[in-house]
Amino acid sequence: MSNLNKDILYLIFENLQYDLHTLYSCSMVNRLWCAIAIPILWRNPWLYHKIVSKRNLFNVIVPYLSDGMKQLITNKNIESPLFDYLSFGRSITVMAIDNILISIGSNLIHNQFLLLKREIYQLLLSKYSKVQYLNVVNTNHRFSEVYPLIELLTELVCDTIINPSYLCELGKICKSIQKIKIINKCTRFNYGIVELIKAQTNLKYFEWNDEFKEDVFREDLYEKVFSTLAKKKNVLNHLKVFFLYVYPYNYTLLFDGVLYKFDKLRSLLINCDDLHFTSEQSNKLKYPNLEILKIDYIKLNVASSVIKNSGGNIKEVILNNQDFVEWEENFSDDSLEFIRNICKYCPFIEYLSLALSTTDTHFIAFENLLKVCKNLQSLLIIFQSDHMYNDTIIGDKLLDILISSKTNLKEIRFFNNFNFSTTSLKKFFEKWRGRPALSMLTCDTTYQVDYYKNLFKIYENEGVIKKFEVIFEECLYIHNY
Repeated sequence: MSNLNKDILYLIFENLQYDLHTLYSCSMVNRLWCAIAIPILWRNPWLYHKIVSKRNLFNVIVPYLSDGMKQLITNKNIESPLFDYLSFGRSITVMAIDNILISIGSNLIHNQFLLLKREIYQLLLSKYSKVQYLNVVNTNHRFSEVYPLIELLTELVCDTIINPSYLCELGKICKSIQKIKIINKCTRFNYGIVELIKAQTNLKYFEWNDEFKEDVFREDLYEKVFSTLAKKKNVLNHLKVFFLYVYPYNYTLLFDGVLYKFDKLRSLLINCDDLHFTSEQSNKLKYPNLEILKIDYIKLNVASSVIKNSGGNIKEVILNNQDFVEWEENFSDDSLEFIRNICKYCPFIEYLSLALSTTDTHFIAFENLLKVCKNLQSLLIIFQSDHMYNDTIIGDKLLDILISSKTNLKEIRFFNNFNFSTTSLKKFFEKWRGRPALSMLTCDTTYQVDYYKNLFKIYENEGVIKKFEVIFEECLYIHNY
């Protein structure tokens, strides 16, 4: 491993850029690994400000400061750094930098603190060649210190309580932002968000996350934002939305007016518990390039329609639809159609949430799915709960299908109370030998007793399973993107 060439190491470390501990460990292996890992670690050091001591981050900055400023903030000897750390920087997180300044410069008088702040930002200006990432959440910073650096900004994170004029100003400077993430913290419309979106010529990714606490809209927060966003449909590839429900706002009407326009999407992720598309509305949702579909609380027939109208490139279908398992009027038929559509239109699928009825027809369709979808890595299975309690027949049948299908799944998540007979469970583990080590997750507390823990430990030690874990019900739907 330590003999890998630098190009391969760089690609590996790039994928670890958000995993601080692992990347830091890699930097300690040898000089080559260190030389490749350190620039990636310091590309955005502000990401780590919550898990790394502010003092440690500031200690890296201190050697760059003027002698007079050094004397003001420390009486210790300053050692020269091993690397020119700041030259690797490509990001500015205003709140993180300001928090570090406050924690270190709290003993300075006001004028001295302002001098320190100005010197820090001037230092970043002189060392950074450009800024790719700007985070201005929880601040009303005017960006003036970093104007020369942000013209070629590619990623922005901001909130809706920021002064709208600041966002308008930012839009005049930065017109090539590819990724925008909005944290919505209030129920008032911020016209600066619209002006910022209008200014972009190559917006590929847009994310909206509600975090407000009010339960009444003072005005429509979304219509102007998403109507403006729809005008970027020719370049927008990724749309991720999390809405907090406020009665009586009509979320279905909002999406019906704009969602079908985003026909270049590769990923569509929506968390909203009040979407009720009709068949006519769902038939308009056509995404020939779609690879990731994650919509919470969506009916199976709507998901089926989206899948059917896709271009056959879907790799992930993650649905939080357990409620529909219980009360959806045509659940059995819709479930069967959903499975068959996955087989027909998603041959390359890797991650899948599957809601099943317990009929023989459904099991046959499920078995066929496992044979057709050979790239499947992770599977969440939801059955109607009234068929599952104190019944090992369904659980054992499921294990038999998984073994006979020759699938190479790496993870299975069991929703509801899945019961397996001890004999079938041991048989399953024995026949799984030679396949990828399997992670099995359930919310059934039955498997927390010592007998099962000891059984799972045996097969974990032998490399048959990676883990058998009991987790909270809501965590079964969590998926890393």
